[in-house]
Amino acid sequence: MKIRKLVCLMAVCCLLAGCEKKNNDTQAVSDTSATDNVIDTITTTEMISENTGAAVENTDIPEDAVLKITETTYRNGEVWQTLLSYRNAHDDSVAWGYVGFDGEEVLVSHHECKYDDNGKKIYDKSISDTGEYNETEYRDNIEKTKSYDGTGRLEAESEATFDEYGNHIMSHTIVYDQEGAVSLEMLEDYSDCDYDENGKILVCRERSESGEIISTTTNTYDDNGNMLSSEKVYADSEKSSYYSISHSFEYDDKNNLISEEGIWKSDADTVYRTESYEYQYDENGRKIRQDHSYVKTDSDDYDMNISEYTIYEYTEL
Repeated sequence: MKIRKLVCLMAVCCLLAGCEKKNNDTQAVSDTSATDNVIDTITTTEMISENTGAAVENTDIPEDAVLKITETTYRNGEVWQTLLSYRNAHDDSVAWGYVGFDGEEVLVSHHECKYDDNGKKIYDKSISDTGEYNETEYRDNIEKTKSYDGTGRLEAESEATFDEYGNHIMSHTIVYDQEGAVSLEMLEDYSDCDYDENGKILVCRERSESGEIISTTTNTYDDNGNMLSSEKVYADSEKSSYYSISHSFEYDDKNNLISEEGIWKSDADTVYRTESYEYQYDENGRKIRQDHSYVKTDSDDYDMNISEYTIYEYTEL
């Protein structure tokens, strides 16, 4: 694989999952995207390991970058990967990259962001080192994203809709083939939800275009509004990858998320995948360490176990 495939994969994942979430009850990735997050982490590592130097090296740090975050992940006592993120004064990413085996930094994407007079982001353009790019506009609880290949051809576009509380309630995604014809169209409807008095979702039913219930998600919260648990149960497990996905969360007295656990079931009694995280923070509330474990057993009795930890370093620019 080429590093270009990595950028393309990230672009498509952003389109389908929604890169900007207005309502972050936790730092965790929820629902099925949590699974994708694990898979993408593994794939990212493999791609970078196999293709160090494959990308055109670009070490130009954006002028509006004020903070550099270095994430070094260790497995079996050795460095597995080192990722880099540059952020601006709005705490938005303006560049992303990695450190190669030769110790050189390689930036594989840059962001151009625009803000209104109140400092609210209204535009984001993510550009990869090979020319692919995504453009996202933020307007009145609607996010519109278009994804282009290196020649400027429109590959996909999506529209995400949020309610007055910032909850994601609708997504419409269209993917195009080389000739510009529609090759895939998806509609995700999460508008059938029950809320508490603070606008937090208690129960949300995902429906198909015909109105059929696809899944039901039930959430609980603590007195501070932090999500304690979330369980998504699919109406028909034969039409989905899972029977259910559940997450539980724990916080410290400063409302920092300190641990979470996810359990994926292939049926009511069979655990298909488990994943857990633990987090540590500095005195400024910035994450400095993440411990991650992952266990998967698929239908072919293939076990995959991962135990790793990530150290976060912050450099003011």
